[in-house]
Amino acid sequence: MTAFELRPIHSQHDIDQCVVLQRNTWGMPDVDITPARLFIVARWAGTTPIGAFDEHGRLLGFVHTLLAQHEGTPAYYSHMLAVDESLRDSGIGYRLKLAQREQALAQGIPLVVWTFDPLQSRNAHFNLNKLGAVVRGYVVNFYGEKHASVFDAGIGSDRVFAEWWVGSRRVARALEGGPPMPDTSLETLEIPSEFGAVKRDDHQGALLWRLQTREAFQSRLSRGLVAVGLDRDRESGRSRYRFASAEAASDALR
Repeated sequence: MTAFELRPIHSQHDIDQCVVLQRNTWGMPDVDITPARLFIVARWAGTTPIGAFDEHGRLLGFVHTLLAQHEGTPAYYSHMLAVDESLRDSGIGYRLKLAQREQALAQGIPLVVWTFDPLQSRNAHFNLNKLGAVVRGYVVNFYGEKHASVFDAGIGSDRVFAEWWVGSRRVARALEGGPPMPDTSLETLEIPSEFGAVKRDDHQGALLWRLQTREAFQSRLSRGLVAVGLDRDRESGRSRYRFASAEAASDALR
């Protein structure tokens, strides 16, 4: 178990480490990296970035937050969460999200939102099952299609919006280790358990998954359903989103 401490990112040295960690984690060119000045602006705006550091002061991960509004509600936008690839399953990302939640609650912010690829089952499990977020919004090509350095050309950058109502009963139950809510799902939606492997081995197949998932998500959300969980089946290589009615998921919003 890697020892680390969480603390606000204040110094220029810490910020420079955030820039380096982005390069190392995703291999992004400078044009796609969140620059140092945005970390400084976020700190000034009251959403100081939070870092995980080892005993020598080396940055192991960070969460970068922006002030926002979501459908008229004051919110945090969780712009970026990065963790050293060698420490992917160490619990650092989870601890950073908990620190972000504490920051939001201390400032009276009820909601944290962020985007993720709906075909990435690992992220969906983390966001919906472990954190207790829900999904009510889907955006086609949120980042456009031309950033091939970050997104796979020809597949698109569709994203869903995770809504993390940090003071809700649903989130409290999830953080206690139990199911975020009783299973009241009405519909399911199958996705690959390892979409990265599909993209690597079968580009046309990945595109087909994108288009099918886009249509299915949009249909369900347009009918007022809410994505509330994900069941992962590693043996079959498939995962399934669970969708519930807005009424059944209402405790996620208070």
